[in-house]
Amino acid sequence: MDYPANRYGMDAIGPRLLGLVGSKSREEAHASQLGVEKPSSQDPPPVRIVSLDALRGLTILLMLLVNNIALDSATPAQLVHAVWNGGVHLADLVFPWFLFCMGLAVPLSMRAMESRGMSARTRFGRTFVRSGVLFLFGCLIVSAQLWKPTVSLDVLQLIALAYFCGTLLYPARWLVRLCLAGLLLAGYGLALALFPQPSFSESHNLVKHVNETYLARMNLAGLLSVIPTTALVLIGASLTNLFRVKRSTTWKLLAVAGAGAVLTLASIAWNEVLPFNKTIWTPSYILLSAGLGAILLAGLYWILDVKKWTWWAYPFLVFGSNALLAYVGPVLIKLVILQRVKITVHGVRLSLADTWIHLFTDSMGRIAGGWAYTMSYILVVWLVLAVMYQKRWFLRV
Repeated sequence: MDYPANRYGMDAIGPRLLGLVGSKSREEAHASQLGVEKPSSQDPPPVRIVSLDALRGLTILLMLLVNNIALDSATPAQLVHAVWNGGVHLADLVFPWFLFCMGLAVPLSMRAMESRGMSARTRFGRTFVRSGVLFLFGCLIVSAQLWKPTVSLDVLQLIALAYFCGTLLYPARWLVRLCLAGLLLAGYGLALALFPQPSFSESHNLVKHVNETYLARMNLAGLLSVIPTTALVLIGASLTNLFRVKRSTTWKLLAVAGAGAVLTLASIAWNEVLPFNKTIWTPSYILLSAGLGAILLAGLYWILDVKKWTWWAYPFLVFGSNALLAYVGPVLIKLVILQRVKITVHGVRLSLADTWIHLFTDSMGRIAGGWAYTMSYILVVWLVLAVMYQKRWFLRV
């Protein structure tokens, strides 16, 4: 395993965990979606950027779609992860877009803490606690899968470490921050390229060598991935600053879209040296994910924040408002209940998960029934989150 594997049928989620809280105002709810804490009454209210909410919600939807598809060999290619050096599919963008969204939220969170008079030491403590809690949630999922207490590195743990490192480096000026992201990617890419030959392949590369030789024995396989993912968080954090400058909305739109185009073109150029590869998080893959994410964000910004066509965004706001719960909840329910509790159906013992799938496939066929299962699964998750959204209950870091 060359990076924290998606072994639970889910990808990643940005750190958003506070205790389960009720009775929030709708303004507080929207601030929560952006990772912004409610400032004191004398502070100016934070500007709400609806497109950031929608992008995180869209990523949640893609995560649920990609990781709960039940079509077997009939699954569309874009909903399956690309093979080694096989380009980038839609499924490969879900994980990095969560990291990208997390980076986008860092400046808003930092600004909120500063507006409340928190010292640098207090902000560091808050960042440490957030990262630690998210790391523990990841360990909880691994423990549920193995059915024994386990401390290891996996999806949520990588998110926690990338968030922690990215937030520590965020206070640098934006140009320095971008230079740091570039240095991280350049150094990581150079190390991958210079790893002793005879070949750079799936069976022979730096990440695999370090994982198997040094990190696996400590349950830390994938630790090298913190380097490129931290760069992705820093890129996202820098793009958010474009929304905060005192310029016209047209300038902001063009700036974000232009940045996305530059990142995408840079990724295509780098792909000629180190191909797009999710398994080892090559720099070209990181830049492509950030570039496409920025272009998508610019489009959403034009629709939702400039044109104010927000009527259609409600489903995405529901998903994005409880992003952590949307990830952890279904995984734990699958591992502890749906995959372990079995019932007898027509004389055959099936898990609740298999029973749910067969309920549709037996009556509608493999393809239509598989889609019906996936859509019903997403709908059930959305309905639970919608109730929590209406009651203003949000699980956040």
